Amino acid sequence: MGVNDGAQDRKWRALPPATELRGLSGYAFPAVPNPEIVTTYLLVNQLLGNEWRPRGEVASQQLVQLRMLLRFVEQQCPFYADRMRSCGLNAASLKSLDDFRRMPLLTRKDLQDSADLIRPRSLPSGTRKTKELSTSGSTSSPVRVQSTSVTAALWFACCVRDFIWANVDPQATLVSLRHFSDSFTAARTPEGSKISTWGPPMSQIFATGSSFVMDVGMDPDTQLALLLRTDPEYVLSYPSNLDLLGTMLAERGARLSRLKQIHTIGEVLPDPVRRKIQDVFQARVWDLYSSVEVGYIASQCPSGHGYHVYDENVLVEVVDDDGRPCPSGESGRVVLTGLVHYGTPLIRYDVGDYAVALDEPCPCGRGLSRLSHIIGRQRGQLVRPDGGIMFSSRLSVAIRDAGAIRQFQVIQHERDRVEVIVVPMDGFGAGQEKRIAEAFQREFGCPVKVSVTRVQRIERTPGGKYLDFVCKAK
Repeated sequence: MGVNDGAQDRKWRALPPATELRGLSGYAFPAVPNPEIVTTYLLVNQLLGNEWRPRGEVASQQLVQLRMLLRFVEQQCPFYADRMRSCGLNAASLKSLDDFRRMPLLTRKDLQDSADLIRPRSLPSGTRKTKELSTSGSTSSPVRVQSTSVTAALWFACCVRDFIWANVDPQATLVSLRHFSDSFTAARTPEGSKISTWGPPMSQIFATGSSFVMDVGMDPDTQLALLLRTDPEYVLSYPSNLDLLGTMLAERGARLSRLKQIHTIGEVLPDPVRRKIQDVFQARVWDLYSSVEVGYIASQCPSGHGYHVYDENVLVEVVDDDGRPCPSGESGRVVLTGLVHYGTPLIRYDVGDYAVALDEPCPCGRGLSRLSHIIGRQRGQLVRPDGGIMFSSRLSVAIRDAGAIRQFQVIQHERDRVEVIVVPMDGFGAGQEKRIAEAFQREFGCPVKVSVTRVQRIERTPGGKYLDFVCKAK
């Protein structure tokens, strides 16, 4: 599809609405629905219309939002007011992104050390605080950000848009295997928890089928038993978890007969892992790129042309090590600015990810900005003995190619010493260990001490994430 032919809009509008929305759709009178649900419904409509605007219009609107944000932090946030003065930037004179790039990058350390100066003295009129969000802190101290009624509403709308882009049938069955709060004890039982709907926000907009949820920290055999027992149309989980469950499914010679699509969240999805999940489960893979700090960043293009950025929520820059914009098609660091994140303003935040941006218009016709793919994170990097940084993606492929490995984790203790923790399958032995060691010598280009430790299970972080590469070397 090269232009908006309206087919997608017609399809989602024809889906049975949630009970509280029937009044808005002409099903009943009178109707006084929950204001928060109406807000989500209206925002979804706005987002779906906005994505078909020309790229120039979308970029111009982002600049308007950016001026509003800068005007706010000038008055409310001492940290940013000082930064803007020091680099000669002010909201009134902001004419382009080139002007905006004079602002220094915001680091995790800045957020941790200067939290009181970054948070505003007061919020814009009509905006209220909701809850504080915290990153998992799996590789360093966690970052905490204040969510508001505005960011929460846009998060809900972006979530619905993601499902619409993915072309899901909300009346089908969904299984969600992810991290849940400690208070949700039902998700940590062998049976998991059955819910009559998909939960908000989808159940606020559409009449949905049932869903099953289980914490990703549960034993993989227990998770797989839930999948086989429920045989869902849709599964949502982390790439590493699906990779492991797919291996176990193949070992058993089993399959999920009704599965239509797998949704991956929370971790980078390397191409080899995507292909493996797709092949083993025999289902399409739909990937979402998001972060705790800003929420939705990008989802796959519905027509298969990389990822589209949620430009209404976040301004995404891809820059080189000197902070300059990377040419189209070249990888660089992801820098985020939350356009409506007034609770904890995040302006030019170096989130620690790497991606490839594309400047060319998308063949699908959407005017949203684009990423070709997300290629890695700083926590997935290793340090060479000479101090150079290397991505772990090639080593990941080489370790998998060694064979008979159900799951692995690499810990770089020193620049020239790594430990490869392996959950082995039948047939894993000295030959596989030798191939793993040879891969490290080849990729590092110099002698490296490699030890292989065999374990029965690799634990996840408290936030449910799984880190296949952990660098402790300085």
